[in-house]
Amino acid sequence: MNFHVSFKDILLAGGATLWLLIGLSVYSIALMWQRWRFLRRSTAGLSQFLDQLRRFVSGGNLSEAAKLCQAHKGLASPILLACLTGSPNRDERKRAVERAVNQAVTTLQKGTTLLGTIATVAPFIGLFGTGIGVMRAFKDLA
Repeated sequence: MNFHVSFKDILLAGGATLWLLIGLSVYSIALMWQRWRFLRRSTAGLSQFLDQLRRFVSGGNLSEAAKLCQAHKGLASPILLACLTGSPNRDERKRAVERAVNQAVTTLQKGTTLLGTIATVAPFIGLFGTGIGVMRAFKDLA
């Protein structure tokens, strides 16, 4: 008896359930890679930016600090810019900072809801595929 089974045979025997899991896995990995790259880009040069910002603020040069925040592309820039500029009213400035923080959090969380949904549903799809496979095996034995 020859029990040699190729990878191609396994993929073909898996049916739509296996292909769905493979597709979801590829999508999840791509989304994680994209989020990781975004996080790396948004935090690049953050320590140098904060050092420069501290020098400007401690020297009382708030206009240069605001220009620096506008020029920097990271996620911290809009939050710090909201701290430095805007209304002199403390409560209004606090609301502006909260809005900037909420926007940054929304940007960071983009796509993670779908990733969590895939992580929750994938085991059940796998269990469904196992059930289908067991039914096929019993059908073939009959």
